[in-house]
Amino acid sequence: MRKLWVLLGVVLVATSCAEKTVEPPEDLIDAATMEEILYDLALLTAGKNTNILTLDKYKWEPTAFVFKKYGIDSVQFAQSDLYYAANPDIYEEIYTKIDERFGKIKDSLEDNRQIQAEKKREKLDTPKKNQEEKPEVQPK
Repeated sequence: MRKLWVLLGVVLVATSCAEKTVEPPEDLIDAATMEEILYDLALLTAGKNTNILTLDKYKWEPTAFVFKKYGIDSVQFAQSDLYYAANPDIYEEIYTKIDERFGKIKDSLEDNRQIQAEKKREKLDTPKKNQEEKPEVQPK
């Protein structure tokens, strides 16, 4: 009898400590689409924060735009986000991909900035080269 109570106690402790996961909602946004949505939201929110006066002038809201673009509503997004947040492996994978995409944009911008700086230097150096190549005129 004592073994039964010990076994029952172990089972109760094990099941009470088990991690309860969030069930996927009926209209779960798939991981690839969720990545696209989160990427767009981050990009547009950054743009809004950079140039807030222009967006306020036109009363443009990035979140509403993204929800309309993907045909979702705030409840579906919130439930899907909660589901992915409760599954850290999937959530981390989504955010890792988003981070990689922003890294590519950053690298591209840095490359472009470097090319523009080189062109500017070349343009500034060109008059000097032309002056050096001209022979000096001797007065008569």
